[in-house]
Amino acid sequence: MIMAEDMQQIVASVAQQSQSEEQSQIETMQLIVFTLDGEEYAVPITDINEILTSQEVTTMPNAPAFVSGIINVRGTIAVVIDLEKRFGLQRENQAVSEHIILTEVDKSTFGVLVDQVLEVLTVPKDSVKTTPELLSTKINAEYMSGVVVLDEDKTNESKTSEDSRLIVLLNLPKLLQTDELLTVTTAIDSISPSANSV
Repeated sequence: MIMAEDMQQIVASVAQQSQSEEQSQIETMQLIVFTLDGEEYAVPITDINEILTSQEVTTMPNAPAFVSGIINVRGTIAVVIDLEKRFGLQRENQAVSEHIILTEVDKSTFGVLVDQVLEVLTVPKDSVKTTPELLSTKINAEYMSGVVVLDEDKTNESKTSEDSRLIVLLNLPKLLQTDELLTVTTAIDSISPSANSV
């Protein structure tokens, strides 16, 4: 015969197991979070190949204004994009880009200059919301995948929506798929045998 105490333990165990299964079913995604001109942005970690400390960039003649130049990453030539110029930002405070985020789009390697990579953040997929029309950001909406909304302190019942952390989720592939960049990568492909000396 099952005693009352044993029954309570069984019920508690089943409840705990159900809770664990429910938590494990919450789909999450990992993001690389970085800053640009005082705002927080993120890209899915699956879109990133590597993060480099900023280094000297070799300029390219006749390249678009937002192309800083090229770098050699272990024999692979990457076109370095200046997000500040790409988005036409008018900075309030000048800053030195500390990191370059490497990504690959259509078999071409790109480096994206950012002010600083902050963290790798795991968030529930349902925390990504569609971009509100009234969201005040310096980035064109067509390059955004949405906005990550995080409540930093869920234990604070007096917390308001204004206290939530908002991170703009960028669509890197769309950002880098332009005719201007296609021209640049085609030019690099044509000189790739000698590019290793960069």
